[in-house]
Amino acid sequence: MSSYLLALAVTDFDFNEGTTGRGTRFRVWSRKEALNQTLYALESGIKALEFYENFYDIPFPLEKQDMIALPDFASGAMENWGLITFREKYLIYDSRLYSPLQKMRVAIVVAHELSHQVCIQILRTIRDSNNKCLDHHNL
Repeated sequence: MSSYLLALAVTDFDFNEGTTGRGTRFRVWSRKEALNQTLYALESGIKALEFYENFYDIPFPLEKQDMIALPDFASGAMENWGLITFREKYLIYDSRLYSPLQKMRVAIVVAHELSHQVCIQILRTIRDSNNKCLDHHNL
């Protein structure tokens, strides 16, 4: 793992949890006040991860995947290994409060960030298959 992908979070946040079909524990963390608005992100994340695993026929390498909604996060999102960080507005959705555009935005950003996790695994699989053109990279 590259050092820039390391993330730690010390918060008093709560989480919603689910599991993928292959058994990966999936959690979405947020402020207690926004917790009910993370259910769509959880559903989208599980579906996206299952899609990538099936499409590429490569199992997700981690036992768990967490996503966290940060109210004061400067970036839009960051694909930290096992703990994807999001600006809160890119991870929360409630049909009573937000437009369908926000729902689509959550699904797109979640799928995009999870694609980074899966692409890292694909490149590792290629490297481990002794593909010499990638051996000089620190994947």
